[in-house]
Order: sequence, then structure tokens, then C-alpha cells
Amino acid sequence: MKKTSAWSLVVMAVTLFWVSLAFGAGATYKIRFGHVAPPPHPQNKAALFFKEYVEKTSGGQIEVSVHPLGQLGGEIVQTEAVTIGTQEMASITSEAMANFVPEMALFSLPFFYKNFEELERVWSGNVGYEIMGKFPKKGMYCLAWSSNGFRDWANSKRLIHTPEDMKGMKLRCTEAPVYLDAYKALGVDPITMPWPEVFSATQQKVIDGLDLPVIALEMIKFYETTKYLTISNGWPNSGIMTIINKAFFDRLPDNLKEVVREGAYESARVNLAYIIEGTLTAIEKWKQKGGEVYSITDQELTPFREKVVPVYEKWKKTIGEDLYNRAEKIIKESRAAK
Repeated sequence: MKKTSAWSLVVMAVTLFWVSLAFGAGATYKIRFGHVAPPPHPQNKAALFFKEYVEKTSGGQIEVSVHPLGQLGGEIVQTEAVTIGTQEMASITSEAMANFVPEMALFSLPFFYKNFEELERVWSGNVGYEIMGKFPKKGMYCLAWSSNGFRDWANSKRLIHTPEDMKGMKLRCTEAPVYLDAYKALGVDPITMPWPEVFSATQQKVIDGLDLPVIALEMIKFYETTKYLTISNGWPNSGIMTIINKAFFDRLPDNLKEVVREGAYESARVNLAYIIEGTLTAIEKWKQKGGEVYSITDQELTPFREKVVPVYEKWKKTIGEDLYNRAEKIIKESRAAK
């Protein structure tokens, strides 16, 4: 009897082990992935790529629903939701992220970077990794970084060549303190408003215009209300951060963590590829629709940079002088090497 009882216990233990293993293998994890870009935008295409990649590679263990166009709220709301775990993932601009990780303002400084390569050098080195290390303290991880390009100016008044051309303009500004400071330094009247109200505000002349990457401006047909498009060549829209709730990610089995990491990395590359391809075609489409376009030269940018120097000095303290100085050194070395 004792032998039979012992054997039964062994059989039961083995059975429970395999049942629990099978249950773990069949467990599903649901991810709500939100952002504020419109469905045709590269940011949404990248999110859909992430969905397909993760669901296929995980063998169906991860299910992803993608929510574009601010369906889950604006960037601040979605970031808050990710930090507390009521939303699993989001792709958020670096300027909005600075409200949660102040050091991210380093990637939102106006005219600090002349091109994407300079920005990428800073983010992909020790400076970027150090800043990424601050995300977990806010209840989230930064899985990947991409870019939507620089923001450009669309308005109903005139093309912009100098800071004086912007003086007194009422431009919609995203909820980023560094942007508000920069606009005020340029003599602009910055106006914050919910994104769904912006197009009608330009129709009704409540605002004169806004800043947004040209690919998004053209996609949403702002050429209908803001004829004049100025390519800024330096007004920041530097980073798109793919973030995930820390507690949710920590609960994932190791193999699924790797799937999510790889999916985020690959989707970031997809976003950037679409942005590079779509920017030039968007400019041509703007012209075809009857809009006027002007690209500010590097020489013309000098007075813009001079006016925002006080903004650099103010935000250097928030970012941290060490991080700021290291980023500045990387940029100077990059320019000297050319």
C-alpha cells in the first residue's frame, strides 16, 4: 500500500508539472498599443508591423490591438496610462516624454541638431542609454527609438525666412514646456489645444498655423487651410519612443520578452524607413495641391539659434549639465569629422 501510495504521488506530481507547463505555454498576453498618428502615417504602419511580428513570432501567445489617432487619449494621457499599467504600450514623442523623464528634453531642443545623423549619434551612445535607464523608475521601459523627422511650420500668413516673420503668429503648440519656451523666445504666441480641434481651428482662423512633420501635415490635408509651408530644418520632433509598462513586461516569460523587444526594434526601423521615403513625396504633394514651400537655409537659421540660446541655458539645468555637455561634444565632433 505504501509503495502504491508513493507511486501515485509521483504520478500526480509529474502530471501536475506537465499540466502547468502546458498551461504556461498556452497562456496569452494582451497588449493595447496606442499612439496619436493617423492610420496612414508611418507611426501606425510601424505599430501594425509590431502587431503582426509579435503575434506570429509568439505563436499567438501575445495578442496586440493597435489604437491610432489618439483613440486612447493624447500623448500625456497615454504615457500616464502606461506608467500605471492601464495601457500596456504606446509610441510617444520625446517632447511629450520630457514631462515624465525630464532628461528627454535633450532631444527636443530647437535647432540643437542640424540633421537626423547628429541626433542618432547622441541617442545611440552612452548619453541615450543613460537616459533610457531612468524610465523604469517611472514604471515603464523604453524598448526602442525612432524618429518622425523634424517639425515644419504650416501657416496661413506667409513663408518664414527669419524670426521676424513669425513674430505675433498664433501657432498651435504641443504640450511640451521646452517648445513653449522656444516659441516665446521667437516672439510667437503659442497656443495649446487638443489635437482633434486643430484642423477646425485653422479653418476658423482661431490659430494661424501649427508645427508638425511635413508628412503628417500633408496627410491630414493642412494645405487646405494653411497654404504656406516652411521646412524648418531644425525645429524638433526628434524621437518616437516605444514604451511598455514595466510590471507587464516583467511578468512575461523570457522568450516572450525577447519577442517583444525584437518586435519593437524592428518596428522602429520600419517607422524610420517610411518617414525618410514619405517626407520628400509629401513636399511635392503639398506643391501639387497649390501650397507654397520654402526650406530655411543653414545660414538663415543663425538668428533662430541665437534667439533660443536662453532656452538652452534654462533647460541645461533640467537635463543635467553633464548630459547636455556630453551631447554637445558628440555633435561638435561629428561636425568636425565632415
